[in-house]
Amino acid sequence: MMRCGKCLKKISETDGYEHRTEKLCEDCYMDARSTRLRKTHWRYLRSIKTEYIRPARQKTGDQIS
Repeated sequence: MMRCGKCLKKISETDGYEHRTEKLCEDCYMDARSTRLRKTHWRYLRSIKTEYIRPARQKTGDQIS
């Protein structure tokens, strides 16, 4: 028995996968090999909640004429 190099789960010698220099379990190997999804431009802007994508707030109350 050996341990996964990432999550430290016990795996047998035959069930381990080698990725770069680590022996990984199947779940960690799939995570390491899968492509990372990049955020689209609008999802990025929405995630940082910038002022230019929020609607402008109307001032209420006393206004100088």
